[in-house]
Amino acid sequence: MSVIFNKFLSIHKFSSLYNEFKDNYESHPNYPSLFAITDTLSILKIENVAANVPKDQLEELPDCFLGYVYDEEKGLDLALVEQNKDKISITFEDNKKQVLSVSSFNEIWNGVVIAIEPNKVNDKKTNATLNKTIVVALGLFGLFFLKQGTEFSILPNISFFLYTIGFVFSVFIIQEKLGSGQASISKLCSFNETTSCESVINSTGAKINNLIDFSDLPIIFFSTSALSMLLDSTSHSIINGLSLFSIPIVFYSIWLQKVKLKKWCILCLSISSILIFQAVFFLSNDTKFNYNITTFFISITIVSALWFFIKHYIESNVDLQKTNKELKRFKRNFKVFDLLQKPLKVPIKAAIFSTIEIGDKENPISISLALSPSCGHCHTAFEDAIKLYNSNKEKVSLSIFYNLNPENKDNPYLEIARNLMQINSSNPENCIEAISDWHIKKMHLSEWLFKWEQKFIDIEIDEDLLAQYEWCSQNEFNYTPVKIVNDREFSSEYEMEELKFFISDIEDQELKPINLFN
Repeated sequence: MSVIFNKFLSIHKFSSLYNEFKDNYESHPNYPSLFAITDTLSILKIENVAANVPKDQLEELPDCFLGYVYDEEKGLDLALVEQNKDKISITFEDNKKQVLSVSSFNEIWNGVVIAIEPNKVNDKKTNATLNKTIVVALGLFGLFFLKQGTEFSILPNISFFLYTIGFVFSVFIIQEKLGSGQASISKLCSFNETTSCESVINSTGAKINNLIDFSDLPIIFFSTSALSMLLDSTSHSIINGLSLFSIPIVFYSIWLQKVKLKKWCILCLSISSILIFQAVFFLSNDTKFNYNITTFFISITIVSALWFFIKHYIESNVDLQKTNKELKRFKRNFKVFDLLQKPLKVPIKAAIFSTIEIGDKENPISISLALSPSCGHCHTAFEDAIKLYNSNKEKVSLSIFYNLNPENKDNPYLEIARNLMQINSSNPENCIEAISDWHIKKMHLSEWLFKWEQKFIDIEIDEDLLAQYEWCSQNEFNYTPVKIVNDREFSSEYEMEELKFFISDIEDQELKPINLFN
C-alpha cells in the first residue's frame, strides 16, 4: 500500500509522517485491515473518519480520499480516489490508474471511504538518507576537483561527474530493492501506471545468481570508477572503455522492462543513459587507451570486498526490521496486552489517600504512578505518562502518588513529595509545573526547593504519604516506579509510551456494557 498511502498523505501535507505511518501500519496486529489504517492514523494524531457513505452523497466528500473499489484482477481493493468536477481519478497500489465518470465510479465503489483532515501546519519533509547521499556525492566531486588543481581538464571532470551521478542512482536502486526507498524517489519511480522501479529491480529477470544480481553491478562499477579517478585522474579512459561492454546489459535491461515486465524503471534507465554517455565519450575521446590498469584493479578489489560485506550487513538489518515488525504486531495485539496486565491485591479505587490528579477523573483510561523523587526511572515514567496525557486529554487522566516512607526523616528527597502534595492541595494550578520541574527538567534539590518550597505543610499531607506507602506495602510494591492502568498493574513487558497503541481498545473495553445475566 506504499504507493497510494504515500500519495494520500502527500496530498494532505503529511509527507513527513509517511515512514512512521508505514512502520506503525505494517506492525499493527490487524494489518492490513481498514481498522489498522484508521487506528494508525489516530495514533499519529491525524484526524480521520471511516464510513459507509450513500453513493448519492459522493459530491459532499473531500476531493481526495481512500475508497474500496472493484478491480477486475484483484476484486475489491483499496484505491486513492480524486474528484475533479464530473470525473473521478482512481489510483491502485500497482499504480494502475483509471479516469471514470461519476456513474461509472459508483458502479465499482462499495461506498466505504477513509478521509483525513489536511495538515494545517507547514509540512517540512526531510529525507535524511537522500540528503546524505547527495552530500557524499558532492563531497567526492569536490575532492576530485581539488585534486585536479592546476591540471584542470574538462574530460576527466565530466567523466567524474557522471560517475558520481551514477553512484547516487545506484544507491537509490539499492534502497528500492530493499524496500527502504525515500518517499520522493518512490514517487518518481511510480509517477504513472507504466513505471515501477520496485517491480523491475526485484524481478527474477534481474537476478544473476544467489550471490549477485544486476542491482549490485551499478554500485560496484560507479564506486570503483570514483575511487579509481581519485587515485589516478587518467583512469577515465579504461572506465569509459569498459562502458562499451555494458551495452548488451543495457539492451537486456530495456528488453526486460518493455517486453517481459511491461514496466519501466526510471532509475535503471538513468543508469543506462549514463553508461551510454560514457561509451560515447570513449569513442570520441579516449580511444588511445591512456590509463593505468593497476589502479582500476586495486579499486575494484577494494570496492567489491567492501560492498559484499556492507550488503550482507544491510540485508541482515532489513531481515531484522521485518522480524521486528512481526514481533511488534504480536506485542500490539490487545488480547496479549490485556492478558499481561496484573490485578492488584488491594485495588487503588479502595485506597483512602489523596493523590495529585491531572485531567478528568471520568475519562475512560486512568493512569496511576507510584513514584519516588530520587528514582531516575521515575523521571522517565512521568515524562512518558504526561506526554500520553497531553496527546489524549479527552481519554486519559493521570494520578501521581509516592512510594516512600514519610517517617524516614533522613531522606532529603522526602521534602519533594511533601511539598508537591501541599502544592496540589493549596495551589493545584501550579502542580504540573512543579512536578515537571523535578521529573522532567530535573532541577537540583536546592534549586527546586528555592522555587517551590511551601511555608506550611498540612498534617494531612504526611498522613496521605504514610497511607500511600502502606498501600504500596500491601501490594508488595517495594520498588518504583509502579505503573497502574485502570486498577491493574501495567506489565513490565511494555513501556508507558506504548500504551498509545491500546487506547481505543481499553476505551472500548471500559465502555462495553455489562451483561448482568452472565
